[in-house]
Amino acid sequence: MSDIESKMKCNYDNLLLSNMKHKSIEEGLMDKSSDVYQRIAWYKLKTTIYVLINKVNAVNIGTVRKELLKLNILRGKGIFCQFITQAQIASIKDTHVYATLVAVINYVFPIIGELLLTKCIMQFKIAYDNKNSQCLASVIFIAHLINHSVADEMLAIELLTLLDESSTEITIEIAIVILEICGKKLNEIYGKKMNGVFDKLNYILYNENIDERIQNRIKLILQLKNNGFKVKQIDLVPAADYQITHYLTLEATTDPKNIIDYYHYDSEYELHEKEYKLAVKKTEESESEDDCDYKFDFNSHENYLSKKKRNNIRSRGKT
Repeated sequence: MSDIESKMKCNYDNLLLSNMKHKSIEEGLMDKSSDVYQRIAWYKLKTTIYVLINKVNAVNIGTVRKELLKLNILRGKGIFCQFITQAQIASIKDTHVYATLVAVINYVFPIIGELLLTKCIMQFKIAYDNKNSQCLASVIFIAHLINHSVADEMLAIELLTLLDESSTEITIEIAIVILEICGKKLNEIYGKKMNGVFDKLNYILYNENIDERIQNRIKLILQLKNNGFKVKQIDLVPAADYQITHYLTLEATTDPKNIIDYYHYDSEYELHEKEYKLAVKKTEESESEDDCDYKFDFNSHENYLSKKKRNNIRSRGKT
């Protein structure tokens, strides 16, 4: 047998073995306490989370949430946060969608929302220290999480104080991003502090030599403030008085353990799977109760957004 034929047979045997292992999982024939089973299950979990995050949009958030909760997203919390931050950086215009998904998952498993927020803060700190404009992507994500009450408003105030420390192009843009996304909320809670921020921007506009693009953005923010922050926004989920908020700060937040992004053997795998399913079941039962605060019909919401999208397409076709 030639080397090429030998290699082809080896690849075929590996593929056949892989297919047999996957089939064994589906049929429940493999011992769940085995390392082989858990490795294959981990790969399947990782792949499914990746696919769901990449298909989520404003219309199907409810469906994606249900599909994610069918998985053991606690076991895959590290890769969930890794994939969603990567997706957000790749498509910043969809940050409001990713933040909404995090918000509805955070309500069920706050540890995931906290981990995601921690990763966002660490990404920001690393990029900011390196004077990398990519830190703005993290600021946009954090600002949307503040709007969803996943992060506390004081985190935004911390980011705004960077402008007082030094009025560079990056700190000005950070302030503008924060004000564009959650300025209304901050103005209602921290009116006096916000007046100081606007005074600073006004001073920069007329007294410092800055790029024309930045000048125009500052002017728009000041107009927005004078207009009472009356800006058209898309609310993908209703206001969440019941949301679990994480009080993380720039200074106190440390790098999360990336070890949770990788496979680890679980000696109590079946027990942890049963505990997870029980936790999800309890959440679903509480959501279905009449006296539960968390009552949002995602199916109706998806139908509404789908109908609205079709109507918009028809309207554009008539013009």
